[in-house]
Amino acid sequence: ATHALAAVAALALAVLVAGPLGGCTAWACGPEPRGGPAYLNLLAGAGHLLPDATRAVATAADLPPGRVVVVGDVHGCVDELQALLRKAAFDPGLDALVLAGDIVGKGPSPAATLSLAARLGARAVRGNHDDAVLAALEARVGGAATPARCRRGGPSVDAADAATTAANLTTAHRAWLAALPWTLALPDHGALVAHAGLVPGVDARAQSLADVYTMRGVTGTGPASYKAVSVDGAGRAWAPLWRGPPHVVFGHDAPRGLQLEASATGLDTGCVEGGALTALVLPPAGGRWGAGEWSGGEVVQVPCARYWPRP
Repeated sequence: ATHALAAVAALALAVLVAGPLGGCTAWACGPEPRGGPAYLNLLAGAGHLLPDATRAVATAADLPPGRVVVVGDVHGCVDELQALLRKAAFDPGLDALVLAGDIVGKGPSPAATLSLAARLGARAVRGNHDDAVLAALEARVGGAATPARCRRGGPSVDAADAATTAANLTTAHRAWLAALPWTLALPDHGALVAHAGLVPGVDARAQSLADVYTMRGVTGTGPASYKAVSVDGAGRAWAPLWRGPPHVVFGHDAPRGLQLEASATGLDTGCVEGGALTALVLPPAGGRWGAGEWSGGEVVQVPCARYWPRP
């Protein structure tokens, strides 16, 4: 069984990197395509561990020589993203842009946001809204709607909004979203970017895929009993309980706002709902911190117009 699961994970890597599958009418819940993004997501929801195929690593050698600017949930608010990059004095020739998921969904300009991200060479992790939009895009190609019992993205996703967002995106946007990993390690900064978070007490390499991009908090009394919960307001905040390493930089949790914990930093400050768009600016690699240690960073914010809920 272990070898079979490994084979499925390996096939999933090929599918994720190559782009979403077209021409499949049973992608959402059926056995086809085995190894596709939906099937991999269902495996994770059933309690399988997060496979290596869904993790990415960016070392100093992979990145420009300057700073790393990690941005919280953009949700298609391209004007605010551009304003934030101006405020942070982002230089695309020197600095790296990393998006912490929920790049699209709810907001006014999904196509422009993805085009800007691609043009700037941004790296990103998959958010639950990104995955729901990708599911809607795949359904459009395959001609099959997503059964409610198999809806991707977790309980907070508005399926109608995901479909509306998908209708505004191109094949190139679809391929860009399909290639997004669930986590991005920045080892030279001692950091790991994940959209929603990690369960405290569980190794970063052994986290459930579903938890990584949908969890809101945890229940339980200690590391041996913590369980992720995905419903708004349920459970305790996981970030104060995460001991690291690595230092986790995440989004997703707008109700709790900016979270500055010893081993985790939460950047979702509710931009699409009229809050702020927040970045954590990490210094250039090679500073005075030790190998694998957290580099620290500077928080930068800009105010946002309110786009959601729509009038």
